[in-house]
Amino acid sequence: MGWHAEGMEGHEGSALASVKDRSGLSRELTYPADDVKRSDLSAVQAVCECGWRSPYFSAPGAEYIPFMVVLPPHSKAKAETLWQEHIDHVRALQQQGQLLAQPLRRARAVQRVRLPDWTCPGCEVVYGREPSECPACGRKAVQP
Repeated sequence: MGWHAEGMEGHEGSALASVKDRSGLSRELTYPADDVKRSDLSAVQAVCECGWRSPYFSAPGAEYIPFMVVLPPHSKAKAETLWQEHIDHVRALQQQGQLLAQPLRRARAVQRVRLPDWTCPGCEVVYGREPSECPACGRKAVQP
């Protein structure tokens, strides 16, 4: 049960909680290791299926119920806003990638232009050097 944005597959948002253990260190609550309800949360953060995470923030009244974090209305709104800002950023990068990809497709078809060394297989954004992942869509770039 997470947050969804139309046209954004692979970007389901949700909340993640952490607690302090006996030594005072924080650890994330995960199922099945944490299979009981807890209300002693030290912090929460908004997370995305793609791996993005917001900074931790305090959420008094939040509870962990196996499989999910239940946030009070104010904290839920904050988490959703942080996730939505992430989605807006990803969309902006995708739009930039689409604007760049269209002229490159035409240039390859008409002029047989030599491609630079690295191209994203998903959106065809081209890079001069090997990136760890495409900033437009998050996929690993491949050599043509």
